[in-house]
Amino acid sequence: MRTLYLQLLSMMLLAFPDAYAQNTKPFTFSGKIDSTENALYYFHYKNRDSSITDSVYLDKDGGFQIIGRLSEPSRLFIGIKDKYDPRVVGFFSVYETWLEPGKDIRFHGFKNWKKGAKNFQIWDSALDSLSRVHLRDTKNLDKAASKEYDEAFISGHPDSYYALFALQGLVSSPHPDWSYVKSTLPKFAEHFQSTHLYQQITNRLQVAEKTAIGAAFPDFELPNEHGKPVKFSDVQKGKYILVDFWASWCGPCRAENPDLTKAYRRFKDKGFDIIAVSLDKDKADWLKAVEEDKLEWTQVSDLKGWDDGYAKSLFIHAVPDNFLLSPEGKIIGRNLRGKELEQALTKHLE
Repeated sequence: MRTLYLQLLSMMLLAFPDAYAQNTKPFTFSGKIDSTENALYYFHYKNRDSSITDSVYLDKDGGFQIIGRLSEPSRLFIGIKDKYDPRVVGFFSVYETWLEPGKDIRFHGFKNWKKGAKNFQIWDSALDSLSRVHLRDTKNLDKAASKEYDEAFISGHPDSYYALFALQGLVSSPHPDWSYVKSTLPKFAEHFQSTHLYQQITNRLQVAEKTAIGAAFPDFELPNEHGKPVKFSDVQKGKYILVDFWASWCGPCRAENPDLTKAYRRFKDKGFDIIAVSLDKDKADWLKAVEEDKLEWTQVSDLKGWDDGYAKSLFIHAVPDNFLLSPEGKIIGRNLRGKELEQALTKHLE
């Protein structure tokens, strides 16, 4: 076992009372690791949308130091070379703690580095004492009970950044309770409302509202395989439309295409159509998949992959994904596949 002593020394250029303002402030993260192995240690954190990975070797006394800038609190992932992958920090980090401008934080943990993620250590130090209470109390709860606890914790601590972070966790769950999110956000202290995390949650709520069942689907225009702009509203023209997000490299998407073909051929003369939005980057791969899968409906893509502006505006973060729309352009279904899609179309068209 090794002992890890870390001390965060946050230095502020100006005496400014709001620790969560958007202007960045410098910090120094220093510590000492009792180890005979002079390994390369990784420190991964985010500052707003920027991901930052720093790395250091220990000095002769086992000490180290990293220097950076932050505009608001951030989770810090600490790992060791060959036992850590910064692309999947949640799985390969050995320790997690927090950085925060304007506060001193001491981290004291014990870890057998060789066991890495198998002995993943629950946060021992976090933004404030509330986080330790939260983690302790939810450690052994099932998902439903944990969600209930989280909601009570968040509602009871609107002055805690960790509560805001917990709310983000609920927002990232498969089926968020958006009515709870909407009613909770305004209750947070005013100085949190300018943070990047608060704005992220607000934006996600806005996307959820505009893609909810019953909402009007936003119009869009993207180029087809010939580079000609195709406007969604021109394709719709009073039909039931399935807007399908997919990609040639997506196995589940390709596996779903035979069912889409079956539905398209059965209902296309009854007022149904499909417009497929590809998240490919390579045009040749996209068109090859269209040909191989014998896709007969409208195909569009800006060939920007996950940077597709329209997909991003709808918070499409996984494929396949789809929206079933009424002739009036209202969303009447989401992620309908196979028999579910067939049943929905039968209900409306037969």
